[in-house]
Amino acid sequence: MEKLLKILAWCYMGLVLFLLVIAPIMLISDMRAVFRSGFATMNQLQTWLILLGIFLAPTLLIPGMRRLYYEKIPCLFAIVVMFFVNIIILGIAVMILNHGYSVQNSDRHTLFTIIMIAQIVGCRFLMSIYFHKKRVPYGGGMNG
Repeated sequence: MEKLLKILAWCYMGLVLFLLVIAPIMLISDMRAVFRSGFATMNQLQTWLILLGIFLAPTLLIPGMRRLYYEKIPCLFAIVVMFFVNIIILGIAVMILNHGYSVQNSDRHTLFTIIMIAQIVGCRFLMSIYFHKKRVPYGGGMNG
């Protein structure tokens, strides 16, 4: 029974990691759709945050699953946190891009594309500084 629970926990973490990888890809494809069509699209940031919240919460609340963070793969928690922050950064970028493309004006499109790129670079830079000064704890803050 214990082995089955471990297998289920690993499968669940695989699903979480799959969602963390696919979400940025989907947000980038939303950006590409805006650029190709020239019109604003639907922003999926809220959908991804809710979906990831539903799947990430059990990994932090259930001790058996949380153990994967600090016993089996210590860097997994840091990866999850950084991917989650990247999803938020990309979602905000899609919001900025959609706002710029809500009006058909090529100058406005160019301006908001530059603002979007500056937002991504700036947020990634700030994220790097923050994580350099305050390291993400291994294991979700657990010391084992």
